[in-house]
Amino acid sequence: RVPESWNWPVGVSLSLEAGYQRRAFSADTWTLEIRPIVDQKLGRWYWAFNPALERSLKGENAGRGFGFTPAAKVSYEVTPRVAAGLEYYGDIGPIDRIDRPRDQQHLVFPVLDIDLGPRWELNIGAGAGLTSGSDRLIVKVIFGYRFGPLPERSALAYPSRAAATKPPGRIPHALFHHRHHPGADARAHEHARVRAVLAAARR
Repeated sequence: RVPESWNWPVGVSLSLEAGYQRRAFSADTWTLEIRPIVDQKLGRWYWAFNPALERSLKGENAGRGFGFTPAAKVSYEVTPRVAAGLEYYGDIGPIDRIDRPRDQQHLVFPVLDIDLGPRWELNIGAGAGLTSGSDRLIVKVIFGYRFGPLPERSALAYPSRAAATKPPGRIPHALFHHRHHPGADARAHEHARVRAVLAAARR
């Protein structure tokens, strides 16, 4: 993450992730994700944009190359512990041969972010597909736990990994953005968190 001392108007960082899934749950067992992260908090408003690239390292789609899987979020802090917002997830296919519009995936999730205390956070939402190639309905419930020392002042947590189940043969993707705290010192304090997807139902 770009240091706060640089005084950039937005938060900027880069996430690299290698993931493994059993073949029973995905056509691709090993995947690689390169996710730039741009975000900003403006009063009670928060936005994030992730122009991510994903690639299958082992599985049916290993020869497809990098795919473009953008994600974005806008939320509004309704109370000090609850924010309501919209999350978007897309998959337009390999960057060198973009899928036809009807085969692309575009999903929108109305969501709630709930701060359950100094350690726990909750993200819940229901997503609808906007194209014939998208899942029609996904319901997600994600708990997050914060490790390490806590900042001096607590603030609303913005759960960052919203897992979106995809049809077989496509790489799963997730929104990832920063947790924000009021004050420069608190914002600079990052936490490692573990999230468990308790429900992701596709119909």
